This record gives sequence, structure tokens and C-alpha cells, in this order.
Amino acid sequence: LVLSSSEAATGAWTTRPCWTEVEESYSASRMANVITVNCTCWHLSTYAVLIENNDSQDIPRPGLLEDIVLYVSFVTALCLIFFALVALGLLKGPIPSTITNTIHKHLLLCIFGALLFYFVGLKLRLVLVQNDIICRILAIGLHFLWLSTFAWLFGSALHLRRIFIEVRDVNHGSAMMYFAFGYAFPILCVLLSLGVRANHYGNNFFCWLSLYEGIVWGMVGPILFCVLVTLAYFMLAIHAAFTLKDHVVDSGNMRTLLWMDLTLLPICGIVWTLCLLGANERSSFW
Repeated sequence: LVLSSSEAATGAWTTRPCWTEVEESYSASRMANVITVNCTCWHLSTYAVLIENNDSQDIPRPGLLEDIVLYVSFVTALCLIFFALVALGLLKGPIPSTITNTIHKHLLLCIFGALLFYFVGLKLRLVLVQNDIICRILAIGLHFLWLSTFAWLFGSALHLRRIFIEVRDVNHGSAMMYFAFGYAFPILCVLLSLGVRANHYGNNFFCWLSLYEGIVWGMVGPILFCVLVTLAYFMLAIHAAFTLKDHVVDSGNMRTLLWMDLTLLPICGIVWTLCLLGANERSSFW
């Protein structure tokens, strides 16, 4: 807290000109020990450091317009994804047994879960940040679901590439390779992050990873890797799609599917970025 010169006469304090950083090894169990706090400011003043378990005053309260936008957008998106999942599950004939259909069902399921967890965390943040266990579970769930979303996008790009270049039928059979990358890879990343900084899951502001802690690279790093590799495979798939002769069976359908999946990548990237910024910044703009 800084004693503002304009407010010195009344003895008022403010946090606006400064920011603080707590040592990375800090956890609630160490409250009795010495804690190092780095306070960085742009001017000279009178300073004070206050430590408390949870300051709900720092959590922004959404206005009426923001609440309307949040409810309408999230509920609409969740309903559309749910109906898409139902539609994929109700398809008759040989389509449900294809690996393409399996990949898209699990991709939609991960997107649905990520948005639902985020919406719950956003609207119940005042309650959740006061319950360490539930808050941490929600943060771990968000980490896993967003990683799975981009992992399944990579699986879709890889599968389309295989369909275009391999002579044999790769759209039927075992999908274990895609399940391993879609779920096992995110689980491994989450476990590694938990082993390094388990106490950084959930904070006094939002039940997710903080942009201002190094542990966030346990999510950002794997997602950036998935995005880059997915883009590379999409480019290879596009090249293969346009060198494929039109008389090849289902070539037109596969090209349409390729453009649909290619559109999903920037949409998911933008939504994930906005969610991460909205969870870490106090501005309602995000």
C-alpha cells in the first residue's frame, strides 16, 4: 500500500502506483515463517505491506451489462456445443464408428467442459476463492481441459493428413493413438506442473493459473507447441487435399472437413486467450 500524495491529508492508502511479488516458494502453510515481498514502485512515498489470507475487495464485481453479456454468450455457446454433441451421437449408419467422428466428439466435449468450468469459476469466484480445495480442483480441471482441447485439435489435423496421404483406410479401427495424445499428454503436463508448483493452482483472484507466475508456462508452453504442430499438419493436409484427384471417393467431404477444423484452431485460440486474460486482469473489457 502506498500513501498517495494527493490523499496524504486524509491518510488514505492506494495500491495503484505499485505492484508486489511474493517469493515463489510461499504457501499458506508458511505463514509463521519469514516471507520475502518485493514491492516495485515508480516514485518515492511512504509504504506499508499488509498480508492477509484473502482480500475479497480485490475481486471485481461485474456490472449489469457485463452479467448480461456473460450469461447470454456462455449459455448460448454451451447449448450449441451440447446440441452438436447430441447430433454426433445420434448419427446413424457407419459414420459414428469412424475415427473422425470420435475425434470431433471428444474435441467438443473438452471445449464444453473448459467453457463450463470457466463460467462456474467466473460467476462463483467470491465463494470458490475462499475454499482452497475446490478452487484448486477447478484450476486443475481448467488446465487439463484446455490442454486436451488443443491436443484433440492436433489429433484431428494429424488424422486428416493421414487420410489424404495413406492408401489404406485409416478412418476405421483403433483410436488409441489419438486418445493417448488427447488425454494422456495433458494429464502428464498437469502432473508435472503439480509436482513443481502445486500451491500455484488457484489464487485469491481466480481459480486458475496466474499469468504472473512461472507455472503458467506449464499450460502456455504445451498449448503453443500443439498450435504450431497443428498448423504444420494442417498445411501438409491442405497440400495433400489439393493434389488429390476429384474422382477419389469422399475427397470433397474431406476437404470441407479440413476447412472446418482449420477454422476451429483460431477460434479456440482466441477464446482461450480471452479466458486467460479475463481470469487474470481486473478490467471487464476481456
